[in-house]
Amino acid sequence: MKKVILTIVFALIGGAFLFGTDSLDAKKISIEEKFGNSTVVAESGAYKFDVAHSAIGFKVKHMGLVDVPGYFTEFSGTVNYNADDVTKSSVEFSAKTASVDTRVARRDNHLRSADFFDAEKFPEITFKSKKVEKSGDTLNVTGDFTLRGVTKTMTIPVKVAGFASGRGGSKVMGATAETMFDRTAFGVDYGAKSGAIGKDVKVILNIEAKK
Repeated sequence: MKKVILTIVFALIGGAFLFGTDSLDAKKISIEEKFGNSTVVAESGAYKFDVAHSAIGFKVKHMGLVDVPGYFTEFSGTVNYNADDVTKSSVEFSAKTASVDTRVARRDNHLRSADFFDAEKFPEITFKSKKVEKSGDTLNVTGDFTLRGVTKTMTIPVKVAGFASGRGGSKVMGATAETMFDRTAFGVDYGAKSGAIGKDVKVILNIEAKK
């Protein structure tokens, strides 16, 4: 087995010498030219979430020990970005509660029930911004967060990862965010009193959006 691995390694090294490093550099350059990089200048406009390259997830502590992760497979959103004055930007997004996925079917079905999301009665979780404030390299986005028909004001600290040129010259922006809220404030209190399931929910957003 070791002999096979060594043979593969030497073959790869030999290939690099045979074809030269120029071809590797050319491949790197072609990728950068095709997809761009974070030095691309920001551009105002409406950017729609690219679901294939984005994720809306959450974590909840179980038995006070470890965080159990989950995410929503169906969601959408739009960032109206103002490059001249970022505080005039806005964002809104929604996630289908029935699309919850924690990798355990039995648990997912329970989460869809009236004990938690009550997906049949409340099919979406939504957020719509009302104000954006800049603090260093962070944008504090404040808006209405609605879960199970209850709406409360929430501030989400957002970091803009940058802008890039995508396929066909389309403009792409990236952003990440994390925040935490008390689920019992929205009437989702199953397992909270006993401590079996944490009441604090960490929300994690990793978003790519196309103009």
